[in-house]
Amino acid sequence: MSSKDDIASALQPLVNDGTLSPEQRDAVVKQLGITVGQPDSRSLKGLLSEALVYLGGAIIFGSGALLISQTWKDLGRWGRPGVLVVAAVVMWVAGRTVQHRKNDDEGRRLSSTLFTGGAILVGVAVNNLLSDVWIPRNADGNQDWSNVALWVDPAKICIAMTVTAVFVGIGYRISNSALALVATGGALLGVSMSSGQYINYLTDLNAPRYEQFHGAVPWLPGALTAIGSAIWLVMWSRDLFKEKVVAHLLGLVGLFIALNTFREDYDESVIASLLVATGILGLWLYVQSHQWPYLVFGLGSILVGGLQLLFKYVEGVGGALASMGLGAVLVGLGIWLVKDRSQQISK
Repeated sequence: MSSKDDIASALQPLVNDGTLSPEQRDAVVKQLGITVGQPDSRSLKGLLSEALVYLGGAIIFGSGALLISQTWKDLGRWGRPGVLVVAAVVMWVAGRTVQHRKNDDEGRRLSSTLFTGGAILVGVAVNNLLSDVWIPRNADGNQDWSNVALWVDPAKICIAMTVTAVFVGIGYRISNSALALVATGGALLGVSMSSGQYINYLTDLNAPRYEQFHGAVPWLPGALTAIGSAIWLVMWSRDLFKEKVVAHLLGLVGLFIALNTFREDYDESVIASLLVATGILGLWLYVQSHQWPYLVFGLGSILVGGLQLLFKYVEGVGGALASMGLGAVLVGLGIWLVKDRSQQISK
């Protein structure tokens, strides 16, 4: 092997199984003494073909959605989910074909995108079928929610999200990508939130649908989401995800969402203070590890929690100006610390 392309091709299986990232592969090629210059014509052709596939797929998807929407009500209870499942099968077959014919980064991303899209369509099909089974329709063909129990909506969402998570997870195992990982995390978030809401609604089956109802365990959706996010972060810490940064960020976002769900049922100032405290913890972890997802989590938590506290306790122009002054002092302190640290390093 004497060319860049030969070595890159030899290392590609290690990229596919997550042992090496594309950047690490390029670093190995450079270390072997072969110059990696500008993308050659084949790589440019690959990028162009990938872009054309995405564009063409989006046009086909949009046109199909427009066509189906015009005859959606006429398709019937089984016809509607049937169309979605057929489209999902087509996407999975296309993804498998791309994976076998194009064993490189472009092929991996394309196949993973097709697998993810097909999995989402299956979840939508399940949700649509359950809606037709559990929710009656009026004379105009529209869903009639007036006599539907509270638990029905979260139940069907939970089942649909579970199916989506399973299929997206399978697609991720076959052909990994950041998109598939984000879709998996989003589906699992939907499962935790809807399952907690479902259990909560079961505590009072006779509650009126259109009245405010908190149930006996309103904290359960947030608690399940927090537990799931913690498990996700443990899996991330054990290197079970190939897209480590994306997985790290998703776990922290899950914790952030879990904390915010408690605001509706508990003292807002307590939850806001908890957000600020966890944000400070996130910043401390960032200082210790220099991993930017901690920075995003810390700043986001402090911003949301801090704004809630400001709006609740600070009144008048004087209070607002004092808060701005405090923020300016903190910014100045941060800049001074960065400058001081850079000077120490230069010495």
